[in-house]
Amino acid sequence: MAKVAFQIGPTPNPNSIRVGFSEPLFAKAATYASAAAAAADPLASKLLAIKGVAHVFMLNNFLSLNKEPSVDWAAIEPAVAAVLEGHFGG
Repeated sequence: MAKVAFQIGPTPNPNSIRVGFSEPLFAKAATYASAAAAAADPLASKLLAIKGVAHVFMLNNFLSLNKEPSVDWAAIEPAVAAVLEGHFGG
């Protein structure tokens, strides 16, 4: 897959972040709440494997991640960025 730019940002929900992409990547909405449910989606599986990530939603040119309330984003965001860079050639 060609390199795709992305930007991670906050949402009004403190347990959620939004990742915007430079182009549409997800033709259909997809939502996953477990690694088992995301088994057929390599990106969602990798994101849900990050300790503290509880939910992934993907549509068009963005995805949102929800975390477990007990985990701080500072512990999750670097791993999210690494997964995205690895997946999209960041």
